[in-house]
Amino acid sequence: MLATILLVACAQSLDEIESTLKAATDKTSFENGAYSAARALADLRNDDAAKLRIELFDTKYDTYRGVYLRDWFYSGYLKSTSRSEGDLMLAAAANKKTSSWHRIILLRGIERSTARVSGKLLLNKNFLKDDEVCRAWQRCAGVLLKESRVDFSDVTAPRNGNASDKLIALFDKAGAPYYGYSYLDSLTERQQSNLVGAALKATDAGDRAIAIRVLAQQAPSNFNLIAIAQKAFDDNAAGPRTAVLEAVVDNEIFTAVPLLIKFLKDEVAAFPDLPNRFVSDIGSSLRALTGISFGNAPAMWEKWWNESGPSWIAEAKKGSVKDKAKEPQQDDTVAQFFGIPVDSSNVAILVDGSGSMSANQLNGENCAAAAATEVDKFLAQLPKKALFTVATIEQKPEFGFKKMLPNSMKNRKKALDFLAKRPYRSTSALYDALEQVVLDTSVDTVLIVSDGGSSAGKHQYPGHILDSFERLYLRTGLRVHCVLVTDSNKHEGFLRDLATVTGGRMVRP
Repeated sequence: MLATILLVACAQSLDEIESTLKAATDKTSFENGAYSAARALADLRNDDAAKLRIELFDTKYDTYRGVYLRDWFYSGYLKSTSRSEGDLMLAAAANKKTSSWHRIILLRGIERSTARVSGKLLLNKNFLKDDEVCRAWQRCAGVLLKESRVDFSDVTAPRNGNASDKLIALFDKAGAPYYGYSYLDSLTERQQSNLVGAALKATDAGDRAIAIRVLAQQAPSNFNLIAIAQKAFDDNAAGPRTAVLEAVVDNEIFTAVPLLIKFLKDEVAAFPDLPNRFVSDIGSSLRALTGISFGNAPAMWEKWWNESGPSWIAEAKKGSVKDKAKEPQQDDTVAQFFGIPVDSSNVAILVDGSGSMSANQLNGENCAAAAATEVDKFLAQLPKKALFTVATIEQKPEFGFKKMLPNSMKNRKKALDFLAKRPYRSTSALYDALEQVVLDTSVDTVLIVSDGGSSAGKHQYPGHILDSFERLYLRTGLRVHCVLVTDSNKHEGFLRDLATVTGGRMVRP
């Protein structure tokens, strides 16, 4: 009897939640309980609640404060525990009528939940027909396989094999970046060859970066280090370069040291008059691998290697790399932004476009004006050959230029005029702005001036933004420095975490 009463109460509660959420289309209806309804829905663990989250996600994309509701739906995906919830999400993710972003979010939700799924559903080839969905599927399927959360009982095993072999075969067909290989216990020669091919030849720079990371993790002895690293440094895309440097340090590939010394020498020679982030990054990687602090001077590293390299590498041992050795050596002469040293000549500057920027004060002027003042000071320190762009973080990111431009006085004036004319009363879509920036693979550093919040776009919850950005960073190698212009410990922690993921810094003027 008690169980019946509880079931009825739950059903009524879900009916009320559904009614409130479907009615939430504008400010008034959103404020009439929609946020609390979405939060309550995230905690409901039954099939009807799962179906409702899936049904409503895409309908709330353009509604007032819809991002707040969608992030709660995503939180509900992350909390999934049952096989039925997992299958409902996986079936929706395979449906080509579902929006691409929702399909990605569903796959990420399954990946990070504890739900099991049907092997047959996971093998749906629809996952391979959209590039971004395919990348999300590769990682999700790899995690599910690694954690034994796939029920292969509905899959016919191949002759002389296991049903799981069909999933591994689909990893092969999925193509670059072959993320699924990251979760296998070992790789075949063909799989290693696929990764090498992707690391060298994939059209998308982010795919090359992921293939490099997976290959170095799974098969460092077949890393094809010289060819892959040289290819990465022949290109100006930050993703593959960062992947090489982090992969050799994380996997303690000591034989990479002479190659890194060569790259350091090449970078210094190629850009003698420009700040170069990768000079500092290569120097940091050398210090991490060797435990020796020779700064970023190629001559000192070459001399040490010629005199002591063979004996050092003979004694180098796994486990000797220290995290503290990765700290970059800062040059006091590089340009500074709110006191943060910025050793890059390919910079994107993102200024929060929300109302708080015109309402709050910093250094005797409103935050928007203070940000523009600092942008002017910073650009004046960079050489004319440096490239930059500027944008405001609004409901849809607004860029001052169509592409990166040289740091001329004319272009600096255009940037300041652009910042001065923005209204600073919009909602802000922080993650979307970062996604937009990385479409130009030459950008290696981003400077963010923000109150630390996000109220539009793909995510607003800091935890969801951070997870999505960590995935983006693995592909792009984008370094982010953050300036917090509000008194909020919560937002300070978020921006510090965002910067830390990339090796960047956060300040609170």
